[in-house]
Amino acid sequence: MKKFEQYADMLDMPRPKSSRKHMARIDRAAQFAPFAALTGYEEAIDETARLTSGRPELSEGEQEEINLALQHIALHMQAVPEVTVSWFCEDPRKPGGEIRTEHLHIRKFDASRRTLTAAEGETIPLDDILAIRCG
Repeated sequence: MKKFEQYADMLDMPRPKSSRKHMARIDRAAQFAPFAALTGYEEAIDETARLTSGRPELSEGEQEEINLALQHIALHMQAVPEVTVSWFCEDPRKPGGEIRTEHLHIRKFDASRRTLTAAEGETIPLDDILAIRCG
């Protein structure tokens, strides 16, 4: 006996009516809409793909230029020196970092803590400075 023969008596029966209201088409479609099964997955992928660079090594000549510029800043602190400074910022989440360059007004030169503090709010460790130009 074939499978369809078992149900031959039901083939001509009318479809049963439901006592429930039919769901609107838009609501039925919403049931199958995509959802984020893995929350945070896209952010993790983006973080993994984000590139960082290593800390550049300075030559003796470049280090000497930085030292001369810092001496100039220390001597002219009353005039709130304007500088363009490039420094290496460590990345808090992965090895390496990025090089930032900004035009700043130096508010404080702290030789004991080895930092420059700008009026704009930046605090830059002297050891992270890669280039500095006064004016």
